[in-house]
Amino acid sequence: MIPRRLKSFLSIQPAALLAAMALLVPLLTGFALYEYSHSRRDTLSMIRAEGDILLEALQTSGRQSVLAYERLEDDFFSGLLRTASEARDLHGSGIPTARSLSDLLRHHGSDAVFFLSPGGRPLLVAESPGFQGRIPAFSDSAIRPVLSGQADTLVIETGGPDTLFAFIFVALRLASGGAVAAGSNALELNRLRSGLGPGRLMQEMARKSGAAYIVLQDSLGIRMASRGVSELSSIRSDPFLRNVLETGRNAWRRIPGDGGDVFEFAGPFGGPDDLSGLFRVGLDAGVYDRMMASTRTRIFLSSLVLVFIGLAAVSLYAASERMRTLAESYRRFRTNTGRIFENLADAVIVTDRNGRVSAVNRAAETLFDFRSEDIVGKPMHSGSPCSEPLREVLSGKDSVNRTEVECRIRGEKKILSMRAALVSGPSGREKNAAILVATDLTERKRLEDRLRERERFQAMGSLAAGVAHEIRNPINAAGLISQRFLKEFRPVSDEDEYRSLAESMVREIRRVDEIIRRFLEFSRMAPPSFRPSAAEAVIRETVDFFKSAASAREIRLTAPRKDPVVLRMDSDQIKQAILNLLGNALDATPAGGEVTLSGIDGPNAYCFEVADDGPGIPESVRTRIFDLYFTTKSGGTGMGLPIAMHVAAAHGGTLEGLNRPAGGALFRLCIPKENAVHENGDTGHRG
Repeated sequence: MIPRRLKSFLSIQPAALLAAMALLVPLLTGFALYEYSHSRRDTLSMIRAEGDILLEALQTSGRQSVLAYERLEDDFFSGLLRTASEARDLHGSGIPTARSLSDLLRHHGSDAVFFLSPGGRPLLVAESPGFQGRIPAFSDSAIRPVLSGQADTLVIETGGPDTLFAFIFVALRLASGGAVAAGSNALELNRLRSGLGPGRLMQEMARKSGAAYIVLQDSLGIRMASRGVSELSSIRSDPFLRNVLETGRNAWRRIPGDGGDVFEFAGPFGGPDDLSGLFRVGLDAGVYDRMMASTRTRIFLSSLVLVFIGLAAVSLYAASERMRTLAESYRRFRTNTGRIFENLADAVIVTDRNGRVSAVNRAAETLFDFRSEDIVGKPMHSGSPCSEPLREVLSGKDSVNRTEVECRIRGEKKILSMRAALVSGPSGREKNAAILVATDLTERKRLEDRLRERERFQAMGSLAAGVAHEIRNPINAAGLISQRFLKEFRPVSDEDEYRSLAESMVREIRRVDEIIRRFLEFSRMAPPSFRPSAAEAVIRETVDFFKSAASAREIRLTAPRKDPVVLRMDSDQIKQAILNLLGNALDATPAGGEVTLSGIDGPNAYCFEVADDGPGIPESVRTRIFDLYFTTKSGGTGMGLPIAMHVAAAHGGTLEGLNRPAGGALFRLCIPKENAVHENGDTGHRG
């Protein structure tokens, strides 16, 4: 039996149906066009927002990578230039000796110095111990411009990425003809050159994201580009690119490419003077075209269906279709841009204008030690220097740049370079999102501190040698005269006072002679002789040496036993450093107190720790305790801690002095774990 409503529908006259169709078709057609235009506009707005975020991150990361590499390269070449210049000065004063050249190499950390005749024949060669007989030679044609007078200064590279040593030399012309060249192993510099900079960054981004191209371009042409880039329009001939460069603002457009249309995002890159221009990032527009074609087809078919089921159903279906189209658009474009975002080496955090986190990449999770699911949708933590630049831009500033920010993350101090900026949202008319880009500079700052510390100790050693040389002979003469006064002369009166004064003079002269001896010991300290040594044996031997002295002072000297660890080190130098630390600890600890020597096997380093029950390190002198000649003890020479610091630096390690929370001082001497030795004799990290 046919239902009543269906009968009523079937009873409608064809003319009425045609009239209803004539009314519905224009309405539905207009609605479909409206929905299509809105879908297209919203999709393009999302593309623009994603492009702005990626371009901002690329600009910041590229600038910081270039600056980091150039700073390291400048330090490297400055050291070679100083070595060559001082060697030339020695030659001007006379024929330099092998010892003076060796001291010069050790002072500046270079590996070789060559003196060449005007004909290019080697006259005198000095090499550091680690590279004796293995310095690559450079060709006569390479040094010829300096020998012929065409150039006063020349940089020469030998070797390459596939050789055991890649050396760089700086050559200077001698006034008498010939040349002097100073060189160092540049393998580490070459590794940094290939690992830093926008070129490597662009290659990695293009490879992992599938972008059509990523290009750094200036007025002269393409400076760096990802693989597969053959030709692009020049800045001079392209009004769009000229406008981006002149206004300094990011922009985007759709242009034809070799494999089809692309969405191109362009933004200025303000690097060093010789590396400035525009970043151009091209994303394949084929995905967008196919998606919009699919959208048109779906809207057309939906309209045909909605003609038969009514205007209400048409509206509901079109709305759901629009939402699905937008979600598909976001998902497809997010696939490409998300890969770039996730694989950036710098930490990136994106928030809305209320400070709620909307996106973080893997580098941010690693650096700030959180999970994206725990922070997305929540406000950024307040009260921390790590989030200060982001709070400033959310308060109204367009951008904030902090070159060095000290943060504590899970109790560990980090040095970060941070840049925050406001970015446009989907509409493109107002800035309703913020981005924070952070680069971890901790390791680079630690390396710079070690280099400065090394230079400081080299300078102190040179000063110690000079002081000892100048005053030792007069002091020895005064000592001999004092002894003659004591043995050969007798006063006519007050003999006891005379002898007391003479003996005091002899004692003080011997004390000064001991200080001079320590000066010479410090300045002539030989490089470490590395060999496998048991850390536990070093601890036991130093404790045995001080046991009787500690017992005489009624001080407990303890050394808890640990699992055996074998390190490549100079055990004699390490014992000397620990003896200096233990001597200071015993001097600072009162009777009845305790001094502890421990070995701590950490994940990255093995540390010798000396703790005492003394008064600790006064805040007023904490920054000076490792300075040469500085001491707080009445009979001290101020040499113990500088020598210990010198030993730590020569082993590639660190020495720090702290105050214990419970009272007393703690000195920690750490050797990098890469010096550890496995039981089979191989070096490397212990598991």
